[in-house]
Amino acid sequence: LHAFFVRGVPVVAWALIGVGFAMMVGVRVPVFGTGLIGGLWLAFIGWFLNNAAVMGYQQLLIQEALQGLPIARLMQTGFDVVSPDMVVQDESGFVPVLYANRIPFARTFFGLYRIHDFMGRDVVARGWYLRRPGPVVELREVRTSDGHFARGYTWLFRYIGSSLVILAGFIVLIASLRH
Repeated sequence: LHAFFVRGVPVVAWALIGVGFAMMVGVRVPVFGTGLIGGLWLAFIGWFLNNAAVMGYQQLLIQEALQGLPIARLMQTGFDVVSPDMVVQDESGFVPVLYANRIPFARTFFGLYRIHDFMGRDVVARGWYLRRPGPVVELREVRTSDGHFARGYTWLFRYIGSSLVILAGFIVLIASLRH
């Protein structure tokens, strides 16, 4: 099986890539013909086959290395969740709060200039509670008792994007009904 992955498949893959390039430059290949599109297609098949062989061989090596090893030695039962933004502690424990924003560098500026307004204070954080490998609140708004607040606008961008997709669907529907 090792020889198949190491020698056999790469030879076939590189042969397909070579035949594909030959076809692209105008060489007529029996059965396949000639042409840019056909040659490009064959080259893509060769690249895919080569990558599949590499991934398959890596998987084979990993399986051989792990054979006979008990799964309990490999699994970690607990892990820490590290938030890129801030963490809020409630009765259930620590919950990361993500200030996700579609505006470039908004999270960075929030972390540099606004996070000190909320550190060490009691806050009310509103947002979407998401279950990921660890629980996360995607921030919609956070407020302190003394009036500092910050808002996340990811929800707004999602609504706008969804509305545009629905509008585009209606436009396509109306255009197709007119013909």
